[in-house]
Amino acid sequence: MVAIAYSLDEPKRKRLKARPLGDFKEILGILFRKRRDVLYLMIFAAFLFTSMQTGFYFYQPYLVAGGLSIASIGAVFATFNLIAAASSKAAHSWEERLGFNKTLMALVGCLMAGYILMESFIAPFSFAFIYLHQIIRGIYNVVTQDYIHKRIESKFRATILSV
Repeated sequence: MVAIAYSLDEPKRKRLKARPLGDFKEILGILFRKRRDVLYLMIFAAFLFTSMQTGFYFYQPYLVAGGLSIASIGAVFATFNLIAAASSKAAHSWEERLGFNKTLMALVGCLMAGYILMESFIAPFSFAFIYLHQIIRGIYNVVTQDYIHKRIESKFRATILSV
């Protein structure tokens, strides 16, 4: 196996001239002058991500207050990933059906509904309200990255997506 690995050659690729500060200035120019829609989308995505991450730290105390055991909380957390994966897979079809703007509005609606329902009801079935947040977790990244991929040229895309 090692001999095979050493026998492989790297393909030739074009070396780009490294100019990190110049590229960063160019990216800021793109975001603030040419593609303000992408800038606003990045701010929106940061808001959604922060809102979901903040809620994440309250899930376990909330579920304990609802009467779930530690073992069942583990099972519920496993289903969170299944819900997020399923909604991620369906994200493009939802976006086609609703349109981009309505999809983003629906994400905010799910976020607010999840928090309002969690605040209103504390019971063993309350973990279902957290599923609304997991739907957002699955959809928002797919939708926002697809939007950026379609509007930003490839040499700047990785930097913008990492922000």
